[in-house]
Amino acid sequence: MPKNSEGPFVAFAVFCEKALQEKDNVLSLIRVVDRIEITATGQGIPEQLPPAMVDMTLCIGLKSGAAKGRHKLMLQMEDPSGGRLSSLEVDLLFEGEERGCNVISRMVFPVQLEGLYWLHVVLTGTKLTQVPLRVVYRRISTGS
Repeated sequence: MPKNSEGPFVAFAVFCEKALQEKDNVLSLIRVVDRIEITATGQGIPEQLPPAMVDMTLCIGLKSGAAKGRHKLMLQMEDPSGGRLSSLEVDLLFEGEERGCNVISRMVFPVQLEGLYWLHVVLTGTKLTQVPLRVVYRRISTGS
């Protein structure tokens, strides 16, 4: 694989609510998110974040540059303590120059900790980028 200065290049890497790919292959990213709030309301709610699931759409756009051929993209989610959560592998084909690859994937993963989660984007053993997602726990207590 070419050195990172030759490609492939990251055009975008974000979490969003949804992605629309039109017939002309134009991509629209709807409600880009880097922070989510998990809210608990009521009486006797826990002090710490109770286990929950996050369901987001991950969108990654890569441009080939000098990169050509087949490569493996590894997506690895990490929690605030450094623990590894879900991972995903995708085979990509780079055609060179301005040609690229878009990866659009539903990401569902458990959260048990409040804090900063990272999605590591690794192509054939080389880390391209990482995408942050902050999870905030919000308690709203109602009196009796």
